[in-house]
Amino acid sequence: MEEHNLLEKCKIYATDVNTSALRSAAKGIIDIGEVKCGVKDYMLAGGQGHIIHHFHLNDNNAILKERILSKIKFAQHELGRNPPFQKFDLIICRNVLIYYKQSYQIFLLKTLLDSLHPTGYLGLSNCESPGQFEKEYGLKKTDISHNIYQF
Repeated sequence: MEEHNLLEKCKIYATDVNTSALRSAAKGIIDIGEVKCGVKDYMLAGGQGHIIHHFHLNDNNAILKERILSKIKFAQHELGRNPPFQKFDLIICRNVLIYYKQSYQIFLLKTLLDSLHPTGYLGLSNCESPGQFEKEYGLKKTDISHNIYQF
């Protein structure tokens, strides 16, 4: 978003049910090995520079630069219990649905899709699928390798 001059226009929400995980994520500290693992995907997604330019480095960690970290709102949110708090252009929900029975997966997926703007995007893990909702909501798979659908 920063490379395309869109960062100032963005609101990024990072949610989880685990408050401890949120506190940790809000520090913006990532193991440098994980950042290195993301280089290929970063470039495939249209990265114009090098992913490392978005971090300060120390010993074994990469710390997300404040101009990016300040755009992220970290909040506790339980998808199955808390209603969506707005409509989104992009929702990335990876490796969440797989932990639930099919009936609850359907409920969660409908909640996610109801939270998207028309023409919004939904990213799922490679082992997840919108199933019956692909046709019902007219979803189009726009990125096969990253399992991303457009509304």
